Amino acid sequence: MTEEAAPPPERPVSHISTLWAWLFVGLLLVAVVVGVVGQVFSRAVLLDLVSFWPFLVVIFLIAATVLPRSRGRWLASVVPLLLIGWLVTAIVLHVNGWEQLPSSSARLAGPIHVGAADLTVNVPGVLEIRGAAAQPEAYLVIPRKAGGDVGAPEALERQVDLELAVGLRPIATSQWFQSEGWDITLDDRLTWVLALTAIDISADLSSLVVSSVEVTGDGTVTLGPMAENSRSVDVRGNVTIVVPNEETVQIIGEASVPPSFTATEDGYVRGEGDPTVTIQVVAGALTVTESTQ
Repeated sequence: MTEEAAPPPERPVSHISTLWAWLFVGLLLVAVVVGVVGQVFSRAVLLDLVSFWPFLVVIFLIAATVLPRSRGRWLASVVPLLLIGWLVTAIVLHVNGWEQLPSSSARLAGPIHVGAADLTVNVPGVLEIRGAAAQPEAYLVIPRKAGGDVGAPEALERQVDLELAVGLRPIATSQWFQSEGWDITLDDRLTWVLALTAIDISADLSSLVVSSVEVTGDGTVTLGPMAENSRSVDVRGNVTIVVPNEETVQIIGEASVPPSFTATEDGYVRGEGDPTVTIQVVAGALTVTESTQ
């Protein structure tokens, strides 16, 4: 008689690829939590993740179907791979500002306007401002993706005929919508009077028609070429201003300037004739550079 062949050993339930997939899920979840605690992400990213709950329901249904019959097979990796897809998709859409996410509800859009606009911004954080071509709204405020203590924006508006006056300030919203500051885009078809107050300012005004700018805080302001009238810039803080090459610039106060500027009794000047840009140093330190374009 021949001995019966022994049955092959049962394969382990957890395949090595499944373990690695679950490990990656855990690492992603830890990265999100660490990112929120370290203010790499605003807390709103958690709201965006939760808003994808229908996908979790589908994943759990798949898990209930697949896992009972996936002993030792690659099918066991399907569930963690789907969870990885859920996490990565939600984070990518959050970073790219998909308008359907809960975090996008903190955005603020201004009215459609033609003419002149007066904008005052006071934000205790980071402020980035630039012009936008053919933007239908006069302004658009988007909270930044990094975490911080700056609340969602609120606007106080007064619009009369061709005049628009807007004041932007943070409101005491839920901590879920707090960020490090705001990104603002302005309609480049309007003529702007700007008063910007922030801890860190980055203002690219090269595509905007600006009649006057008041800057309170530290950062950089890039001016564009003159449209019709001269412009004035008041500086309070440690500010770098980039001026166009072709304009006559007058500086009132102390500043660090390029060699093309000549010292005067009350400051510096570049070019001849009436100044098209007048920069006054009210407080702080001013550095002037010339545009390379």
